[in-house]
Amino acid sequence: MAFFEKHRIAIVTSLFIACFLFFIGYVSLVQLADGLSVEDDINFDTKIWKKDSESRVLMLFDLEENFLKVGMTKKQIEGLLGKPDGGVTDGKNFTWENEYSYDIGIVFLDPYDYVIEFDKIGKVRRWSKIERTLSR
Repeated sequence: MAFFEKHRIAIVTSLFIACFLFFIGYVSLVQLADGLSVEDDINFDTKIWKKDSESRVLMLFDLEENFLKVGMTKKQIEGLLGKPDGGVTDGKNFTWENEYSYDIGIVFLDPYDYVIEFDKIGKVRRWSKIERTLSR
């Protein structure tokens, strides 16, 4: 008890500083998590998409609303989005036979794949954003 009485001001000050720093850290994390909101969406740009995978997530809304269409060919998708970033090699390129996968988001903070699925004749059937697993 004597220790607390003797160092009360230092202990209270330390606790106040620790709480303040925790609060600042919490607010920073919330802002980071909320950083990629709808308000931050940007117009789709093929050149930016092909060069900057971290900006892709900001273009998804415009891409899906104005550019991607069911029935597009693989050649049209490659012209729009470039060669796929990942997948299993089929001997010709690094992709699945019926899926193209593109990296989106911040690699270590928000790792997602944007997957374009094709039907049996090579036309776009659907697309989706899939959270990347550690096994990739």
